[in-house]
Amino acid sequence: MTEAAKKEKANQILDIAAQLLLTTDYRKIRMIDLAKKMGISNGIIYVYFKTKETLFLCLLWREYEKRLAYLAEQTKQVQISFFADAKRMFLAELSHLIDTSPLYIRLATLRTTILEKNTDEAMLEEVRTQFLGQVKLWIADLCQNGVLSPDQVMEIFLMEEAILTGCTLAAGTADDPNGSAAGFGCVQQHFREHVLRGMSCFLDGYELSLASVKEGPQAGPNH
Repeated sequence: MTEAAKKEKANQILDIAAQLLLTTDYRKIRMIDLAKKMGISNGIIYVYFKTKETLFLCLLWREYEKRLAYLAEQTKQVQISFFADAKRMFLAELSHLIDTSPLYIRLATLRTTILEKNTDEAMLEEVRTQFLGQVKLWIADLCQNGVLSPDQVMEIFLMEEAILTGCTLAAGTADDPNGSAAGFGCVQQHFREHVLRGMSCFLDGYELSLASVKEGPQAGPNH
């Protein structure tokens, strides 16, 4: 098979895995089930993905790329002149993610506790390096006006992930495929509000901390 054909087959396997994850508990999904749905032998699927964790972590990286593409497009459309502009963009993108990407949320929640425990390190390091290169390009575009530094953007992005996955676990939806497929609304009515409120509070505090750093220490009454 050509490299293009191999990539297409791997993507077909990821598509089937995505469908299963939205309707089935991750722990109940077996590689043999994926192979049967693909019409291939169980051994062949391991040629593409050495472990189940590697397969679903690759699926998460694919979802990361989709999210990054959306962020990059939003960055082109929004003028970031003040921190408030960045805050609105981050919250709008997070709201869009909650409403449209239950697969991303489930995978991100599984990442550190399950998916990174038994993976093909060489393959994932290659994918991770490629993805981080794309992240740097997006951040460079976002930071052109000097409102935020690259390190600050990364801090905000990581906090979004922490709040999103934390609220998912608190809502009890990480292992509920039906709740995930419905965008969590049928499981936890206030999930969306909790995530957005938590992120909004973080951004408000972050803005105050940036302002205090710019102003520097205030002189006391005896100075």
